[in-house]
Amino acid sequence: MPHINRFVVGKKLYARNELAVSFAILKQRGKKGVAETTVKIKFDPNDTIYDVAKRVQKVIDENKEVEDENNLDKFVNFLLAIPGFAAVVVGLAKLMDRLGLVPKKILDLYPFHTSMFITNMASINMEYVHHHIYNFGTTSYFLGVGKSTYKPHMTRDGTLKAKRVYPIGIVVDERVSVGGEMGLALGLFRSYLKNPWILETPPEKVYFDVHGGYSLKKVDEA
Repeated sequence: MPHINRFVVGKKLYARNELAVSFAILKQRGKKGVAETTVKIKFDPNDTIYDVAKRVQKVIDENKEVEDENNLDKFVNFLLAIPGFAAVVVGLAKLMDRLGLVPKKILDLYPFHTSMFITNMASINMEYVHHHIYNFGTTSYFLGVGKSTYKPHMTRDGTLKAKRVYPIGIVVDERVSVGGEMGLALGLFRSYLKNPWILETPPEKVYFDVHGGYSLKKVDEA
């Protein structure tokens, strides 16, 4: 279902030519304050769950220390170094975004131009949230993962037990796909969460949108 990876800009629907997920990394939380950064990871459609784990872990290892500074951090610090400069640049960026004129290097940098944005509220011991979709960028899905809780679960033998779960709040841009297709996609997502072993092998076939295929090297090959 490649249609669910589409996005809307300037009231026009576009096919995305990559699989990308953005999320925040908490570097420090305590009396000295909170330090975090935001990253974006691109995935290959043929990635297994192990490939995904390697890509995610690699980026976390590169950004988890307080002194680590990625390109987005450097860009933000540069904007904030000059009073009023950030507001001018952000305003210009929004205009260029609506017109489709943002350079690819900037698009690769911005975490808001992504297929999905994930916020792990469980990492700060908070409930899941239904986060709004940004009015800047191309994020079509926002997932908020909350702290674990226990819910009653009926086992196969009819016994009622408490099962530990991580609730998820999902907000979607309903313009990117019809409701039936979105429902099927969310049903598959739920199935994969319940049966992650399915993702241990690459998909038998990958269906691409109108712009054709795209791929990335494995992390081990980088």
